[in-house]
Amino acid sequence: FKRIEASNGLWDGVQQLRYDVYCRECKYLEASNFPDGRETDEFDPHSLHFAATNERNEMVATLRLVFDSPLRFPLEHHAGTLAEGFRRLPREKTAEISRLILAKSYRRRANDGLYGEELGDPEKEAAARAEATYKRSQYPLILFGLFKEMYMESLSRELEYWLAAMEPGLQKMLAKFG
Repeated sequence: FKRIEASNGLWDGVQQLRYDVYCRECKYLEASNFPDGRETDEFDPHSLHFAATNERNEMVATLRLVFDSPLRFPLEHHAGTLAEGFRRLPREKTAEISRLILAKSYRRRANDGLYGEELGDPEKEAAARAEATYKRSQYPLILFGLFKEMYMESLSRELEYWLAAMEPGLQKMLAKFG
């Protein structure tokens, strides 16, 4: 789990994962708007980016914290009427959680290790695959790892509020874990 800097060489992987999920798989965004196969937007320069990679340094998950800027928060551009409480939030102590993505091959797989599929030991891999047909992991460890990085960074920046819009399934899963 890492905070992404332009210098650590992972930014391309973040953009490619965002393109794969948002443009190709879910079709939330028009793929032709990103002919290089990398999704990015105007909020990226006003954001902190986090990522999870596997043992092969492949991008498996990402999210960003978007800070208030002259652009405002993404939610203000995409949501209808926001609750009155939103307008009372101190914008300098608030960030929006955005572009939370888990690679399709890592979603709700049984027996995921902390960084995804256990690699290297063929017998362990075969045993895990056999057990996977009977038992699914209930803990989204990859997401929890990203959330930990986001939380620690939020503490260091003295953030007090997070905004997020999410799929109902993600909201239900997060509520389950408090």
